Amino acid sequence: MPPKGTPDPELLRFAQTLGWTLLTRDKRTMPKHVADHLAAGHHTWGVFILRHGFTFGELADHLIEVWSASEPADWQDRIEFIPWVDRGWQL
Repeated sequence: MPPKGTPDPELLRFAQTLGWTLLTRDKRTMPKHVADHLAAGHHTWGVFILRHGFTFGELADHLIEVWSASEPADWQDRIEFIPWVDRGWQL
């Protein structure tokens, strides 16, 4: 794992190299870094931004749902917020 504080562009390259999906809570800067990463001709295996206000268990349940109902290629070069269910949170 890269050290804590690794810049977003490096995290994206690291995840791409290993074929990993990236999980983050960084809704402020990560979307722009993903856009720049893709514009530079790189790829992702999916970037999921975990919404605040949900327990670890709730987030894990949503991620398991994604994993069990889709294929890895479905998430290539996509960025999504998890969970999708509105429970009164704010972006």
